[in-house]
Amino acid sequence: MYLAGYTNRISAQKNEQMAALVFYLEDGSAYAAFRGTDDTVIGWKEDFSFSFRKETSGQTSAAQYLSEVFGKSDLQRIRVGGHSKGGNFSVYASAFSDENVRSRISDIYTFDGPGLLEEVTATREYREILPRVHSIVPEEALFGLLLDCGYYHKVVESSAKGIWQHDPLTWKVMRNRFVEAEGISEGSLVLVRAVESWIREMSLEERREVVDLLFSLIEDSGYENVSEIRADQFLGIPELLRTYREMDTTEKEVLRNTVGNLLKSGVDSVSRELLGRITRRKKE
Repeated sequence: MYLAGYTNRISAQKNEQMAALVFYLEDGSAYAAFRGTDDTVIGWKEDFSFSFRKETSGQTSAAQYLSEVFGKSDLQRIRVGGHSKGGNFSVYASAFSDENVRSRISDIYTFDGPGLLEEVTATREYREILPRVHSIVPEEALFGLLLDCGYYHKVVESSAKGIWQHDPLTWKVMRNRFVEAEGISEGSLVLVRAVESWIREMSLEERREVVDLLFSLIEDSGYENVSEIRADQFLGIPELLRTYREMDTTEKEVLRNTVGNLLKSGVDSVSRELLGRITRRKKE
């Protein structure tokens, strides 16, 4: 393989984290791979922005990247893919790259990548590339089932449990294929419904406010990378609490209400699932 076109764009001002690389293959095709979320707080903040932004700076850069790399190329078969945020970027970039590039994209792979806002999935450009999207998620998926998408998910087995299944290196492989699972686990579906319900209850502006407050809390505590919070362990919690106490009353109330609504959505989802099971058993 021939590797080229590496780029790594990180901007605190734009809340952008986008990295990509192109693999040129022996059959004359190319695979453009977008990186998932890195260790930076900036990268994580952009992920949360998917819930209220029609397009993020990283998504726009991803579309520009495909247009720039393949715009003057005569390649007739282009594949695009990525894991997590990279999967989201792959779908968005494929849909909104230049027409002469978009028409040559044969396959788009999103590995447990979140969807997009309905404003985006309703566009002509998105509907045009939809049949070419291949989504692969683990049995206990969460991230790959969030937001709107419209495509089918292939479900695969994982050697991990719960949220740790998001790591694609835990996905089981037999020869040159993933080991397919029967479907998404019931526990995962309950969790997804809870998170989706929580998101839907907030307007786009409310979502933006919550994300801004949450990440200002992290940034004001002096953290630039997620690994720093994990490394601090118990030391990091007091620092976050100190920063929280210094917030004004309105900001604190917004965060408290947000956490409370999330817990309520979780309880409601579990209650509905248990009620449904009881009803089904009575009918049986």
